[in-house]
Amino acid sequence: IFMLKQERALPKLLPQSWNQVSAGATPSGRKWSSVWTHYERLGEQNRALCLICNEKIQHQSSTSNLLRHLSKRHPEAFARLEGHIKKQKTSDVQKTLRRDCDPGPKHTNLSRRIGGVALKQTCEGEVRVLERERELTEALRRAQQQEARALEQQRELLETLRRANTREESAEKVALETLRRSQEQEARSLQREREDLQRERVELQMEKERMQREREELECQVIVETSPNTAWRCVVTLSG
Repeated sequence: IFMLKQERALPKLLPQSWNQVSAGATPSGRKWSSVWTHYERLGEQNRALCLICNEKIQHQSSTSNLLRHLSKRHPEAFARLEGHIKKQKTSDVQKTLRRDCDPGPKHTNLSRRIGGVALKQTCEGEVRVLERERELTEALRRAQQQEARALEQQRELLETLRRANTREESAEKVALETLRRSQEQEARSLQREREDLQRERVELQMEKERMQREREELECQVIVETSPNTAWRCVVTLSG
């Protein structure tokens, strides 16, 4: 009975999905997922080929990597896939309700009840898988946002360090310029002091020579007054 239910549910797949399933696009022994409409299972273990970009995707027991690849690389196909899954679930529920309401023999009602329970369990399993995949996608999105914020903080830190280095270089240039000007002023001050000392030395030398001449003149006057015969000698000395 359950096999009859599965055979009735299979025509609801898209034509291209049926071709991929018949070609072995879904792992053996597991329930077929709508995500396999965009992938083809390869002979390699746990690898699938994306039918949109021909990229080989690694996957494990779930289809999380396949859904993540679609959401990142092919967002339009991912949106169509979500819409198709929602429509397919609604259609399955409506058909199940119609079959349960149809009159028929008792064994038919029993088989429908059994098939309804199996379908409900299958739908619940598919919903749990989809919710898990959505949680993984949301976790990946949050991780990417956190990484983007970390990069932004790193850029802000680098910018702060750059501004600090610029301010430090500017302050160092100002300090060097101030030191240079101070040294120049000190050098000019020392030069003026040196020139003043040199001028004072010259003036002292001239004063010394003047005093020497005055002393000699006084000595000559004393000699002339005491001994007129030596006057000629004083005149020669003064003229010399």
